[in-house]
Amino acid sequence: MQTATAAVRLHALEATTPPPSPTMQKSFETHALLTGNAEARAAEDTPRRRDVGSQLHCCGLRGPPPPPEWAARMQSVWWYRVSSFSYCIAGSLAAVRPEPLARHAVPCCADFPFRCMGVAITLNGFASFAADVIHIGHPQTIWKPIDVVLATGNTIVQMLIATLQLLGLTSFPPLAGSVFAASVCAALYCKRRSARAVAEQDCEGAILWHAMWHYSLPGGALLAQLLISTDESDEGSLKRGL
Repeated sequence: MQTATAAVRLHALEATTPPPSPTMQKSFETHALLTGNAEARAAEDTPRRRDVGSQLHCCGLRGPPPPPEWAARMQSVWWYRVSSFSYCIAGSLAAVRPEPLARHAVPCCADFPFRCMGVAITLNGFASFAADVIHIGHPQTIWKPIDVVLATGNTIVQMLIATLQLLGLTSFPPLAGSVFAASVCAALYCKRRSARAVAEQDCEGAILWHAMWHYSLPGGALLAQLLISTDESDEGSLKRGL
């Protein structure tokens, strides 16, 4: 009985409700058209974004994260575990003794904050250890974006310093500058190989090349700093002898 009454009321309401005006009907149609176009554009953009991501993966500019099942194996390799701390060694030396770097950064970069650069590189080592060892295989960890930001910024700075040396705008000793520039190129190559190994599901290759990415640039920077110090010591001894 109640169902029949409700149906009668609904029928009466529909009968008394005026039809939408032509203006309202046109608005509804326009809204539906715009909504449909937006959904179509989103559907078209999705594979396009995937294609861009695939291109970045292929050229090594963006590497996929290691799968979670690799975590135990990567954490078991001792020389991979400690590789992140090579940043701490090279960065600490620059933070403690930035003066030799500043003296050879003339004429263009004498006021560059080398001490701050050293601190940033040192922090990068701890962030790398947290992201690439402790939380490896967990892309949602907060340490991964911190590591990416620090590594990207520090690498760009090192590339800039090497470029300025090659252009003759700094006065680092030739051997130190050459070693440092070579280490920058080697690091970028190792990073690309590491990303390719992950994309190809090559766990052992990813371990090797990612560790080399950690060792190459800090190792070259550390050796370059030692060569600078040795060169200055030799110059001081020569002056005292004269």
